Amino acid sequence: MHKAADRIRNVAIVGHRGTGKTSLHEALLFQGGAINRLGSVTDGTSTSDADPDEKARQMSISLALSSFEWQDRKVNLLDTPGDSSFVADALGALRVCESAVFVVNAVMGVEVHTNRLWQRAAELDLARLLFVNMLDRERADFFRTLDSLKSAFGQHVVATEIPIGSEHDISGLIDLVDMKAYAYEGTGRDNCSEIPIPDELQAQAEEYREKLMDEVSETSDSLMERYLEGDEISHEEIVAALKDGTNHGSLHPVTCGVATANLGTNRLLDAIVEDLPSPVKHGGLEVGEVTLEPAEDQPLFAYVFKTRADPFAGRINLFRVYQGTMSQDSHVLNTRTHIKERIGQLVTCEGGGQTGHADEFGPGDIGAGAKL
Repeated sequence: MHKAADRIRNVAIVGHRGTGKTSLHEALLFQGGAINRLGSVTDGTSTSDADPDEKARQMSISLALSSFEWQDRKVNLLDTPGDSSFVADALGALRVCESAVFVVNAVMGVEVHTNRLWQRAAELDLARLLFVNMLDRERADFFRTLDSLKSAFGQHVVATEIPIGSEHDISGLIDLVDMKAYAYEGTGRDNCSEIPIPDELQAQAEEYREKLMDEVSETSDSLMERYLEGDEISHEEIVAALKDGTNHGSLHPVTCGVATANLGTNRLLDAIVEDLPSPVKHGGLEVGEVTLEPAEDQPLFAYVFKTRADPFAGRINLFRVYQGTMSQDSHVLNTRTHIKERIGQLVTCEGGGQTGHADEFGPGDIGAGAKL
């Protein structure tokens, strides 16, 4: 059985080269239980950089799809190349997702390629969340990077977390939505524990919580009115307003962490499933005069956005199902060639390889098929 469309999150991981996108993808897979060991780009052991060229260059040159479950949602992650020479794969990923996580280097701030991809994501009306990575590097500064994000992408960029410590002394995060602090020790899945907010950071946390509330309250007139009158706004209302604001780009949450140390990735996964929209929440796709809704009882409409060569399985096609259900051993019409094709084996993916067989992919899902 396939996952219901409202329990799916399709997320492209994008950004400039060298921001740590593949390391973040690896950490999310590890935290989500899809892999048992945290690989490394520099060691050539990361899941998505499986090609010998990618290992030699220590950079992604092709899009990689991975799927796993977190909090009873299916998360489809698309790790994309950051080098502008391979921008086609990043643009292809943005086309088939409702959301994008923009990864930013905490030392360098906003770089050229990030700007270009942001403009494309805005044109596609995608929900955009930002992850400030590499906070453990020398000269890394979260607050300077936050200011550069606001300058580049507007005042609706707002922090939902701030770090505890800086550079080599970073040790945790403060969640501004719940006003709770978390410490991290080691790189294991259970490396996070709740702690009291440090006294020296209490005033700073309250300052940035106030900025977050200012932005969240703007998503609704009634919420704004109550907020200005000093009424208490419940946690559920804040989360709902944050999700509504993020959905169509009127709010851009900023999270942070260190991907290579698995610091903050559990919080990012929570943000992906709680704050970013499902295909149902985001709405149907307009194709000419037709709207494709993520409904099972409609005719199948799927879009192949990437074809790659597999040394064992031959040609593998990655596709997004917009409407209906893609089933193995069925026949579909190829609208490019105007001929019928048989859907043979359907597979699930993890980075650069296949992990298993699937009977079907439902509306809103992303999967792969062999030899179309």
